[in-house]
Parts: sequence; structure tokens; C-alpha cells
Amino acid sequence: MELERSGEIGGYFHAGRGLRGRSLRYHQEGQFVKLVDYHIADGHGTIEWIFGGTDVDVFKTGKPFSVRGVSVIEVDNGRISRNLDYYDAAAIMKQVGVLPDQKK
Repeated sequence: MELERSGEIGGYFHAGRGLRGRSLRYHQEGQFVKLVDYHIADGHGTIEWIFGGTDVDVFKTGKPFSVRGVSVIEVDNGRISRNLDYYDAAAIMKQVGVLPDQKK
């Protein structure tokens, strides 16, 4: 199965042909999305990824960040028709210094 472009997650996913571990096309300069793994069957799937780079747009700290995430997808006629992304936004905020680490 081949999956077409997903505008929701900004990358191209071609299932089944050696994309694990490769950086995907992403539209924000200084940032990346790296594919970790994917599973697709019967019109549903998950895509595990790492999103990272330098914070230049949101908080404008210029600091690096990296966070793992997963996209839960629905596939219709070989295209991603629905996409839900899950990641720890607080981890990004801590890494760029806008949210303090909680002491245990």
C-alpha cells in the first residue's frame, strides 16, 4: 500500500519501502520530522515519529527541542483521510525554557 501526502502532518509517507529512520519532507525551516515506525492494516494505522529542531517560530527562544509522537490515521483509497497527532507539548516547552521542570 502506498500512502499519499498528508497535509496534517506535513510529510509524505510511502508505506513498505525503507522509510524507517529517514527524515520526512517538512515545511518549517530548522525543524524536522523523522519516521520511526508505522503499522497500517484494514484502513487504520499508526505512524511513530520524532519532531525536533530549533524553536524559532512559536516561543522564539532559539533553543533546540526533540519529542517523540504518534499519529493515529484512517486510510481511504490509499490516502490518509483522518489524522490525530499525540505528543508531549509540555516536554517541548521545558526543553526550550518556557516551562520550568517540576522537582520531585
